[in-house]
Amino acid sequence: MREYWVDRMKNYPASRLDNLQPTADATIISYVSRDGIVSAILTFNASGKIAALSCGPSN
Repeated sequence: MREYWVDRMKNYPASRLDNLQPTADATIISYVSRDGIVSAILTFNASGKIAALSCGPSN
């Protein structure tokens, strides 16, 4: 996971946090990059560990 975010931040550096929306089983993190707003959706398993990650431009 760390390697993914290091690479992501090198290619799409964040200038500021746009939004943070926690839910019961996921968290949406939106940040502003040079190409626009990017959203990362992290879903969690029953143990509270990250089960899946989806990241891309916000619509």
